[in-house]
Amino acid sequence: MSRKGYPVLADNLRNVQLNANAGCSGYTAGAVAGTVPASVAGAEVITITVGANDVGTTGILLACLPAPTSLECGGALAAAQAKLTEGSLATSLLTMVGAIRSQAPNAKIVLTGYPRLFAPDHPFALVANPMVDGLNGVIAGVAAGTESQFVDVRSAFAGHGVGSAAPWINFNAANILDPDNFHPTGEGYRLGYHASLVSQRAFVLG
Repeated sequence: MSRKGYPVLADNLRNVQLNANAGCSGYTAGAVAGTVPASVAGAEVITITVGANDVGTTGILLACLPAPTSLECGGALAAAQAKLTEGSLATSLLTMVGAIRSQAPNAKIVLTGYPRLFAPDHPFALVANPMVDGLNGVIAGVAAGTESQFVDVRSAFAGHGVGSAAPWINFNAANILDPDNFHPTGEGYRLGYHASLVSQRAFVLG
């Protein structure tokens, strides 16, 4: 978890007191469902960003960044697209929300989306950004179907993807496996995620 992440930033709001920060890089929706902390029982608002690992984003990037038109890239994209369209991601997200609601039946659950990773003129934008849009569509659909809130962060991150003049997304091209790659920078958490949660009233009850 990052000390720059939006749960820590939210804790600085007057009307928010952080119960627990259970964020963990690399988690899937199934992992979240299986490790719901007991502290959520007393929470009024629970925010979650998950889904990208379920569709294999790391594998896509490894296959596609060196050669976006390769067979390996095409295969990785097809496998991810199948998870989006055939319902396996939605099923995992529904199970996760159900697991959280079983422990915190009265909590407001907020599912955040993902930013488009690359600036529009980046060579990889046509591969990665539509995949992000599809991922966000599934998350938004699950939120609507479970009476949760979906927070879209794409407009906040507009103009700040990898390859832009002021990127809010980490990218170390020399090491594709850098654990910080494609996670938000401090500005991304503060001005992208946190600002979107606040402006879309994620922490407001009722």
